[in-house]
Amino acid sequence: VTVTDPDGVDSVWLEILSGPSGFSPMNVSMVYSGGDVYCYEDIYGITGLYVFRISAADTLAIWNHTGDLTFTVVDQAPTLNNGTVTPSTGDKGTVFEFSVTYRDPEGSPPLFVRVEIDGMNHSMMLATSGTDYIGGEVFVYTTYLDLGTHTYMFYASDGVNTASTTLFTGPVVHLGSPDHIVISPSSA
Repeated sequence: VTVTDPDGVDSVWLEILSGPSGFSPMNVSMVYSGGDVYCYEDIYGITGLYVFRISAADTLAIWNHTGDLTFTVVDQAPTLNNGTVTPSTGDKGTVFEFSVTYRDPEGSPPLFVRVEIDGMNHSMMLATSGTDYIGGEVFVYTTYLDLGTHTYMFYASDGVNTASTTLFTGPVVHLGSPDHIVISPSSA
């Protein structure tokens, strides 16, 4: 905000008067950043409408403030990237690993990350102990599958918004090689 006064500016503060459920009103000093400009930055984890005003006092202790103003914090949807299954083919004894990278612009952890295989939902687990959801964390699910060509997709929620991928085809599960083959001589 830009604040000017012929007697000189002594202090500038921000009053956040109200916000969504769970928010407590606050009063904070704004930081002088040069010229007539004062700033305040913060991250608000509660989405919704906030009501605030900016006040300033000059060197003679005369003060003034803006009228009530508003801003809205919105939650952006998470994204799912690099969805894969490995290996792409196998037999009924093959363990297939489904993996996807979950990212959230606000760094919110997922409420859930799931893979849907042939219409059935399965909860995925965090592959590491990481919590860098802005940069992205990998989630995995491992399973055996029945014979045939399968389909899968991933979906997740940060508790506010959801994300999903398109439907993928694979893996292909075929009959495995038998452990041994017995050939009996035929009687002629």
